[in-house]
Amino acid sequence: MSAAGGSRLGRSSAGDSGAVVVVGAGPTGVLLGIELARRGVGVRVLDKQISRPRESRAIAIHARALEMFHQLGIADEFLELGSRLDGMLL
Repeated sequence: MSAAGGSRLGRSSAGDSGAVVVVGAGPTGVLLGIELARRGVGVRVLDKQISRPRESRAIAIHARALEMFHQLGIADEFLELGSRLDGMLL
């Protein structure tokens, strides 16, 4: 955000390095970091946890995430390791 409160997305100045810090190494943060790196943007992903969790806390993989997994070439592995649900009652 700029001093006036407007967004600075898409703008850069001469002293701007173009590097991005992503805070949070959950699925969204990691995928964002991967996508930025694929586009040539310098990126560092930070998380408060020292080690990775041993298990997933995700209840599902949403369609958009699965599309991104396909683009990264990792969708098949997720689908093999997961359980298919045809419906769910919350």
